[in-house]
Amino acid sequence: MKVFVGQMFITIVLTELSLIFPVQIYSITHSILLLGIVTTIYNALNALGSYIWGDILDGNERRFEFILLLPLSIIAISPFIFYKNEIISILSYGLLGFFSALDSPLYSLVVLENFSLDDMPKANSRLSQMSLIGNVIGSIIASFNPNVNLLLLVLLSSVISSIVFNRKLRGQINKNKSERIKDIKKLNNALLSFFSFNFGAEIFFTLYIPLNYLMKDPEYFIFLSYALLYTLDEFVYYISTKLVKNKESYYIYFTLFLRNIISLLISIIILIKVNIGFGTIPVFLSFGSIYPLYSTSFFTLIFRGLKRNRGAIVGVFNSTEDIASILGSLIAGIVGDNNLWGAYITSFYVFSLSAFLMARHLRNFVSSNS
Repeated sequence: MKVFVGQMFITIVLTELSLIFPVQIYSITHSILLLGIVTTIYNALNALGSYIWGDILDGNERRFEFILLLPLSIIAISPFIFYKNEIISILSYGLLGFFSALDSPLYSLVVLENFSLDDMPKANSRLSQMSLIGNVIGSIIASFNPNVNLLLLVLLSSVISSIVFNRKLRGQINKNKSERIKDIKKLNNALLSFFSFNFGAEIFFTLYIPLNYLMKDPEYFIFLSYALLYTLDEFVYYISTKLVKNKESYYIYFTLFLRNIISLLISIIILIKVNIGFGTIPVFLSFGSIYPLYSTSFFTLIFRGLKRNRGAIVGVFNSTEDIASILGSLIAGIVGDNNLWGAYITSFYVFSLSAFLMARHLRNFVSSNS
């Protein structure tokens, strides 16, 4: 779908930057705490951006202008991320988090406002596939440590393709404050479950860099892992729409259970000091590749029957995800700096909590619709 081409180029750059910068920070300092702080700053500003952008988008009809704003803002920020002054580079990386938060609610609204109910699943699938193609290309390019000029060229491609394919896009005003508050209250347990899920996931992904160093794996294993994960995600997203249909709750619990087991397994491996070497990659892929099943199932349940405030609700969930990521990366940095296996066991307990909260939401959802 042509309207998503610009978003693919954006994803290439965001993936490159989100891999290169944290890896460079850790390779220079070998500080899990500093790695956690850098990730926390990024996620904090991303959370703020998710809420603000969702609210702004619901309150006006402009879509093309915001589609252009996204790559142009990253063009302005990118050179400063690799500035020699560490404070400027870290703050610029955080600012990247704020503007990149525009991506999800913006393109979610493009799908909701420009495709029929029958075409919407296909459009969502295409959007996910374009994002994953961007993730794969971005992670591969990141392994070669490209200079900023290449990033700017990719962003310029996003601007040009957006002008060509998206210049006629318009949206609609979806804002209704009273309904939004009511909808959010109904989703309390789901929000808390989603928070816990992303909290545990952030611990895992933040610690994957030091885990590879602990297992004495070469640095390129990290980039290779993400490239393979995004490729695998492409396939899982492709089959997930049909696979989870009418089985959404089952696949939510399946994902939580499997991530629980993997977190516990890694904790035990570290505790008994077993070097799994190359084995970090299949473990990483097993953990990460089931996310499309969770995402498709979870948001199918959440947005079923939701008519208004979609951008704001997407923004609330994105903010929830980012706040969870803030705390997850912070806990990973604090606990993992002295006790790596303890950080993974924390992830185990958090996934258990997520399953419990999801069960409460589903029980209330069934009760309210019976």
